[in-house]
Amino acid sequence: MRNLIKTERYKFTHNIKYWLALIGMFIFGFVSTNGYKKSYNLASLEDLIEVHDLSDFFNAMTSDFVLLIMIVSAVLAYSVGKEFNLRTIDLAVASGHDRKKIVFSKAIVYLIAYNLIMLCYPYGGLVKEFSYYGLGNAKETIFNITRTTLYMILLCSAVFLFAMGIAYIVKSGAKAGGVSICFSFLYLIIIGVSNIIDWANPIYYMRMVLAPDTTIHLPAIFVGTFWIVVSLVLMVKDFGKSELK
Repeated sequence: MRNLIKTERYKFTHNIKYWLALIGMFIFGFVSTNGYKKSYNLASLEDLIEVHDLSDFFNAMTSDFVLLIMIVSAVLAYSVGKEFNLRTIDLAVASGHDRKKIVFSKAIVYLIAYNLIMLCYPYGGLVKEFSYYGLGNAKETIFNITRTTLYMILLCSAVFLFAMGIAYIVKSGAKAGGVSICFSFLYLIIIGVSNIIDWANPIYYMRMVLAPDTTIHLPAIFVGTFWIVVSLVLMVKDFGKSELK
């Protein structure tokens, strides 16, 4: 599995488009800070949280992960699905690699790569506004930013693995990206009329964990972990029995 991880990592470290995506997202965050200096919302427009310090500002920027994750997860689904189109995954299977190890190695590297893309956005803003807010209570600020970062990694990973699962099912880049976008629009439509699925949706908790004085948010941890495990199990099962061209 170590060789598979090295191969997957090589694809990203030697891909100019990936580095441009990282730089582009960092710059995007760097130039988008003005809209986050006053306040941010949690799950509804009524839950308005004022920004007072650097960690509040960081939370304000991560509150827009709800929108960014829909776009980035569609790109991820397309990228994984494209590997079926190019028969890259077929080649790994033909080379004698265990299918379960292929799934896990790809999941590990893709999660790291795409979480870095997401985190470049708030950290880009953090770099720009550091001189404006300062560290304040350094220990508390670093703790709060680290806490938010870990929650975002957990919840983003849950969404990313769901997108990867779509790619493993449809085995096509265009189809995977399209289905992922359709799911995102469907989610937006549903939350517009009802909150019936919020309790089981990792995207919903991306803002709920940003509430002040929220150190441990058990529902978010449970939902994020649940979808990570379920997505991995379904990918392993489906890929293990699927016939490749």
